[in-house]
Amino acid sequence: MEKIMEYVVVRREINGTVFALLDEGRADLLRYAFEKASAAQKLNWRYLEGMYRRFELRDITTGVEAYQYDLIRSGGYKETACRD
Repeated sequence: MEKIMEYVVVRREINGTVFALLDEGRADLLRYAFEKASAAQKLNWRYLEGMYRRFELRDITTGVEAYQYDLIRSGGYKETACRD
């Protein structure tokens, strides 16, 4: 449980009081990681931590960004420049 909290909780200090807040984006990213690890039949913390290292290298901080990265990588989405 402690590892899960590390991945989804953000700590903030306001006027000397520390608050632990659930970050929905980070929670979505953990759901994504569990889904991918389960599909690969590698549902263990070592595999998940490797995924988080890759997220950090790619500047991925939310589940939405991870799904978008997968879509672009698979060729299912082509980024185009906005034309006025």
